[in-house]
Amino acid sequence: MQKVLALTLLSAGAVAQNPPPSGGDPPFVPPAVNRAALNSLFKSTGGANWKKNDGWGTDSDYCTWYGVTCVYTNHNITTNLRLAQNGLSGSIPDDIGDLADLKTIDLSGNALTGAIPLSLSTISTMVDINFSGNKLTGPLPEYIYNQKVNVTYPIGTTLRTLDLSYNQLAGDIPETWFGPPKDGPFPPPNNLQVINLRYNQLTGDIPSSISTAFKLDTLLLSYNKMSGNITNGILDTWLGTRKYCDLSGNSFTDVSKAVAKTCNMD
Repeated sequence: MQKVLALTLLSAGAVAQNPPPSGGDPPFVPPAVNRAALNSLFKSTGGANWKKNDGWGTDSDYCTWYGVTCVYTNHNITTNLRLAQNGLSGSIPDDIGDLADLKTIDLSGNALTGAIPLSLSTISTMVDINFSGNKLTGPLPEYIYNQKVNVTYPIGTTLRTLDLSYNQLAGDIPETWFGPPKDGPFPPPNNLQVINLRYNQLTGDIPSSISTAFKLDTLLLSYNKMSGNITNGILDTWLGTRKYCDLSGNSFTDVSKAVAKTCNMD
């Protein structure tokens, strides 16, 4: 009888320590994983020399660290990371993707170098990315926001704004950036609204897949090294209905009248 009671209590303790996720909650991310990812960012970007680093590198609750915002449900969820103009230097570590509940990341106005980690694209909750005003280099990653996990009709992708302006990024804009293929009678929407790639070293043409980014209303590609023509009928229709489009400072040729009328080309 005592053995049965002991086993019952042990099972109850295991359930208490690992409760099942409640409806609507994102997948459980152990606090140790969040802490490790934040500490990796701290070490990789010279955290000891940041302008403000209150709490970072200590054993305190990481939800109280400077620039970190959490929402408390079943556990700590890191939802916002804002370290703009804070003296970060070095590279963004790959395990930034372990912050699987992240919605906003703002690392603008620092001195970050190296490539944008592909792991960023695994965060299915991401809404805003701002890496502008750094020294990031290399080609753009094939994916920069999640297009595979929970991308279903009618929800679609979560990312709304992407700002990578004023860096040193090179190469072409990948065709994969403007959402998953629009297959089937009810394809998932691409919810990207603003993309800012101004003042980089990007080359090539505007991807034809942009014609499926129906909710994109601001496209800023000025002062890169892009070329090619913009006479495709789909692009005429798409660009002709945008709210704001800036393609100036590039080497585009054969620009259609509809595009020239809508976009800034000077």
